[in-house]
Amino acid sequence: TPVLHGSELEYRMVSTDENVQIQENTITVLEANSSVVLQVTDHAGAGEKYLCLSGYDCQASAQQVYVEVAARMADGSTDSTSFYFESDESQWPTNRDTYAVNLGCSESGVEEITLTFPKKGLYSFDRLYVWSQPVDSYAENIRALREDVLENEEIGVNTVKGTIDLAREKILLLNVPYDGGWKAYVDGKEQDILKANYMFSALPLSAGHHEIVLRYCTPMRNMGTAVSLCGLLLLLGIILWKRRPVSEADGAMK
Repeated sequence: TPVLHGSELEYRMVSTDENVQIQENTITVLEANSSVVLQVTDHAGAGEKYLCLSGYDCQASAQQVYVEVAARMADGSTDSTSFYFESDESQWPTNRDTYAVNLGCSESGVEEITLTFPKKGLYSFDRLYVWSQPVDSYAENIRALREDVLENEEIGVNTVKGTIDLAREKILLLNVPYDGGWKAYVDGKEQDILKANYMFSALPLSAGHHEIVLRYCTPMRNMGTAVSLCGLLLLLGIILWKRRPVSEADGAMK
């Protein structure tokens, strides 16, 4: 479970021109590419800086709407990124209303955050805040995550094997892309594979010694093989039927 030792930063939101109207939890953009600025008071100093939103919604002329985010640090350095929202009418809706936008790591603190809206529309949120997360315990946290790893690894054709010993229940992250063709076996028993870190595979494991086996089989391969075989048999049958001897009766009918 992540433990956040950071702090929320104070800020004041101001519009850069008359094309943006700011209300309590709503930003109305009357002209494309208009901006608002968050003037931040950062006493936290060094750390990762985040722009966070919850209950975010957007009513704009486009189904997919990006918001550009630019941060200026106290030492004069800058960092920029963006986040996007796709409405329920879109072919690929985001189905999310919570965002944590990483503004980079700063030694001096963040002074100003500029939000630029490429599309006209109504942008609303339940809460918008700026977060500073110290990174002084980063190396220690990484070492803790590396305490237990897969050992005695054997990587073959479409197989991955290994063993692991755990003092307590944990989730083993595998640098194997998550794919429906993989099957996992823990101590000889098949176990469901979890999707982790967006694209990798993971296995929940109990305490103790475990033997891990992953096997890959191309999805639908057996069905594809069967269909191909049926097609070949059908083609062979047609060829044999066309080459069959013609009887006198058949010749007379022709």
